[in-house]
Amino acid sequence: MKRKVSLLERKQQPIYWGRAIVVGMIGTLLMMSWMDIFYLAGATPFAYELYLGSLLRGTQYGTHNWTIGFCANLLIGSLFGCFYAYFFEYVYFRADARIGLKVALWHILAATFAIFPFFNALHEFVGTGLYPDFGILGSSLGLFTVFLLIVGHFLFGASTGLLYGGVKVDRAREVRFEPGVSGFHSHR
Repeated sequence: MKRKVSLLERKQQPIYWGRAIVVGMIGTLLMMSWMDIFYLAGATPFAYELYLGSLLRGTQYGTHNWTIGFCANLLIGSLFGCFYAYFFEYVYFRADARIGLKVALWHILAATFAIFPFFNALHEFVGTGLYPDFGILGSSLGLFTVFLLIVGHFLFGASTGLLYGGVKVDRAREVRFEPGVSGFHSHR
């Protein structure tokens, strides 16, 4: 027997696109900040911004590598925010930090076996010479780098899950009964 679906639930967008993009960017900011702390402390030679910026500019050195890499990482993070939103809406039917950590496991696997190898192949093709022989999840840069990358992805997942909010009918209720909407006002 099919479950009855309310009109409120039927009128909802399948994914809250705006929030997914924003929380993906926030998660990316946290992940990049996490890595940058240890990059600036000299604990790891890896920085997301330089990694992607040097690839896009085609050179290892340049004044705008960091800036271009920063913007490109925010864009990629927003796409991953949509990927996480799909899991929240259709696989787990809720969003919180714990669910975000579960999705982060898939994100780490994708980064390990698809994303970083793809970008490393592009680095070799372009000939930037940045991080040659990157290894599995940056293993050639040291085990501490691998640890930092894994924790960074978990930070992304937990923050995305925490900030995404309600899914489906819960999202509709959040919007409908929020103070200031539909005649409800909070008084101080």
